[in-house]
Amino acid sequence: MQEKNVKNRRLLLIIVLVVLGLFTAWLIQTDHLVAQDAHDEHEEDDHHEEEGIKLSAAEMKKFGISVETAGPGKLRIEKRLPGKVMVNADRIAHVTPRVPGIVREVKKQIGDRVQAGEVMAVLDSPQMGEAQMEVLNTRAFVEVARANVDLAKSQLELAGAHIDVVASEVEVFIAEHEVAKTAVETAENNLDTAKGQYQIAQARFEWQKTVHDNTHQFLIRLEEKTALDDIAHEFEEKPIGENRERLLKAYATLNFTAATYERESALRGKQISSESDFLLAQKEYVSAKAELKAISETVEFQNRLALMEKQSTVEATGRDVKAAEAAVKAALQSLKVAEQAVKGARQSLKAAETSVKVSENALKVAQQTLELTQSKRRAAEEKLHILSLTDDEIKAKDGQSEEAREDRNLTHTLAPSHTRLTRYVIRAPFEGSIVEKHIVLGESLKDDRETFVIADLSTVWVDLRVYQKELLFVQKGQPVIISAGDGIPDAFDEISYVGPLMDEQTRSALARVVLPNPDGHWRPGLFITGRVVINEVDVPIILPKTALQTVDGQSTVFMKTEEGFQPQPVTVGRSNETHVEILSGLESNTVVAIDGTFYLKSELMREQLGGHGH
Repeated sequence: MQEKNVKNRRLLLIIVLVVLGLFTAWLIQTDHLVAQDAHDEHEEDDHHEEEGIKLSAAEMKKFGISVETAGPGKLRIEKRLPGKVMVNADRIAHVTPRVPGIVREVKKQIGDRVQAGEVMAVLDSPQMGEAQMEVLNTRAFVEVARANVDLAKSQLELAGAHIDVVASEVEVFIAEHEVAKTAVETAENNLDTAKGQYQIAQARFEWQKTVHDNTHQFLIRLEEKTALDDIAHEFEEKPIGENRERLLKAYATLNFTAATYERESALRGKQISSESDFLLAQKEYVSAKAELKAISETVEFQNRLALMEKQSTVEATGRDVKAAEAAVKAALQSLKVAEQAVKGARQSLKAAETSVKVSENALKVAQQTLELTQSKRRAAEEKLHILSLTDDEIKAKDGQSEEAREDRNLTHTLAPSHTRLTRYVIRAPFEGSIVEKHIVLGESLKDDRETFVIADLSTVWVDLRVYQKELLFVQKGQPVIISAGDGIPDAFDEISYVGPLMDEQTRSALARVVLPNPDGHWRPGLFITGRVVINEVDVPIILPKTALQTVDGQSTVFMKTEEGFQPQPVTVGRSNETHVEILSGLESNTVVAIDGTFYLKSELMREQLGGHGH
């Protein structure tokens, strides 16, 4: 069979060599014909110009041809470093059980994805059963102690409610006492006010009577036509009130108009004064006399009325004083009754406070007992926590879930719950993938036996080898491009760690990149190349490498002109994985094709082979 395969391979090799020979002969003959045709055309027309490759916009789009204006730019200088994708050692876990036991369930296999806390296997462990039974026992004691605390609280609440009622009564009686006390103060204040108002009214009456009597004598003097200076002198120190000025002014006006009238009458009798002056003087005299009479009558009436009002006020305030005295007496009696009520209520409050203290002491004893039993329960539950039960599972034992409600009957149904008590769950410590499995159904495990290895591959380490000549160029924080090829897209990140030591065998140092791996493309063990950007230089003209094609052994770009795309040989300089420096052959601001140039090259070759058919 092996000899037959060898013969087949030799036959296939001979066929390939024959085909290659025929193709090479055809190319040589074709090049000769093309050269001869070009020479003939040159002789026929020395001024013939080669036409460009003309393409419409639709054709450019169809063949993926895009253009760019050549110009200056920055060229990244890169160092290529070999490397390998590794598991992130900070996100890998070797899972071991906390208790020995028999494997009852295996829920996960190698390659499975697990979430944090997800069950991977279940053991049957007597040690777990003992720990859970201890929790159940301590929980029963806690329930009894809690019931005693609830009872003591109820008794304290009753005593507290009673003391609240009594305290409320005390407050009510104190409030009533304060009201009575305030009523006494108010009555006394009202009495003082009434007495003060009575004294004021009495003083006003006396004053008004004096004013009334003086005003009456004043009016008598006016009727007697006493001289003005005599009247002013007589009543200078006697109170008359605001009417003094009015009366004196009217009396003075009357005296003046009377004198004027007498003078005009005398002059008129002697025919010295005119009749109009006489009549005017007569009019003013009569008017002044009437005005004085009116003022005198008004003043007399007002004084008499004011005196009567002041006397009435004196009588009313006197009655108010008597009423206020009666109110003070009644308020003092109410205050005495309120004081007795407050005294009785305070005695009842003292008895209620004693009852509350007794209830508080009983509650304190019950709470201390509860704290002791809870401490024992917490110790038992902490033991379960040490055995890797989750917080939610421990809370479930406190009666906060459906499982807890089932657990409340465990002490009464121990026989059917044996499997539940000894059940130990192995959970995933974090989200990841199972990369190793060392557990089978039915085997007996010790508490130091590794069962699963879980790796979180959402991030991976990319370890790069940095040789001695490149050490000075590689530093933490530098940008790096990770390439694996084979259709895996490049990744861009930065160096997070550069090792301080050299490997004695490889004579290289370690540079590490922590690379996000959301799609899982970067598998541990994959060999990669890291391109570290060590510098950026300014170049006069820079183009993508996709813009270059090799034509007749020369690097060539395709310029876009009015005649179409024209090939232009160029001299290249420095380059990296994606771009190249153009040293000569191309001027800045020239529009060139940067994508689809292989199609342009093939068109160029086709035209050269077939003449000027394009």
